[in-house]
Amino acid sequence: MDRETVMALSDEELRVRAAEILGFRWFKNANGRRFMGMPDEGGCIAAESTVAVALDALRLVPDYPRDIAAAWGLVDRMVEAGHDVAVHAYQSAEDHVSPFSTWCTVDENDDLDSGGTAAPRAITRAFVLAMTQEKP
Repeated sequence: MDRETVMALSDEELRVRAAEILGFRWFKNANGRRFMGMPDEGGCIAAESTVAVALDALRLVPDYPRDIAAAWGLVDRMVEAGHDVAVHAYQSAEDHVSPFSTWCTVDENDDLDSGGTAAPRAITRAFVLAMTQEKP
């Protein structure tokens, strides 16, 4: 996925793309509703999970772009995959009242850098960029 496409993704699209990279897949419950879940080794998902997602297709997927704890797990996954990751937070205004901005740098590669006002969003973008890049 190219940088321009990833930077244009909504939070929900980022959430789904990160989940797909981690192995989550789309399923249908008994009522025919689609939901995303993590399959077991046999490619199936527990029946009780299908009830929990009757109204929310992403209920079983962590909210990576909005939840810092979930996003930090993505940093761990990037490190496990051999990437060098740094997360920076800074305040640009001299009066120190403006909101913090966050930047996530991967492998010191400008094409994999991701900025945003929210740390979880910046981390999720960097994760999608890093994990979908072509390996040399």
